[in-house]
Amino acid sequence: MFFLVRINPGLQSMSQSPMFPEGNEDKRTREPTHKLPRHTSHQSESDEKQHGNYSKSVSDDFQLVIPQTAQEAQISIGSEIIVPCHLTPEICAIAVQIKWFKETDCVCIFKKGHVIEGRSYKDRASLDTHELERGNVSLHLSNFSVSDVGDYYCQVISGDRTQQITVGVRIKPEVQPASQSPTFQGQSIQLMLFEIDKIWTEVETGKMHESALMSEMKVNSVQELHQMMIRAYREGCLNWS
Repeated sequence: MFFLVRINPGLQSMSQSPMFPEGNEDKRTREPTHKLPRHTSHQSESDEKQHGNYSKSVSDDFQLVIPQTAQEAQISIGSEIIVPCHLTPEICAIAVQIKWFKETDCVCIFKKGHVIEGRSYKDRASLDTHELERGNVSLHLSNFSVSDVGDYYCQVISGDRTQQITVGVRIKPEVQPASQSPTFQGQSIQLMLFEIDKIWTEVETGKMHESALMSEMKVNSVQELHQMMIRAYREGCLNWS
């Protein structure tokens, strides 16, 4: 299964940046655009549909977008970064399930009103539960470091409807840090945050699923996860007998 995320044309390459040497960047990604595309789900939707001025419930059609005001951020190493993502139209997201990944590693899961942090993001990842009421599902990541630059995948599940978006986090080429030494802590840098066109393969989405399950079940390895699932399956069979 492939997940497709659309992006507008006319993007500028950053391949000359020291952070992204020419020829080594992910050829499946593109750089930011000032126009926000309408993001589609697995289900077909009409681009001409009018939502009107009435209140929408979470079960109605929604899309994931990055607000134009959130496409750049000035932050310091060691401070908090917000990876932006909003529902449109603006609907309450308290009842939905939200999953955030960096590449294939689970960052956090919002489920049944609680945030579950990924194994590698303990005490770092969160969502603003008050902002969720206004459809703001942005990821809050504390203690930002250069290693946090990359591709973030957000998945929002409401009933049988699933929406997803990939957000690129890049450091502006003109302000690349030379290193991540202790003396660099606290230095201000300029980030670009934008929707990118990326194809997540079946292997990658499988790793995402495993990483999310490991976070939910609080296990530290795939082997431990598989053993736990086998035990649960056997116990289920015994209960049926």
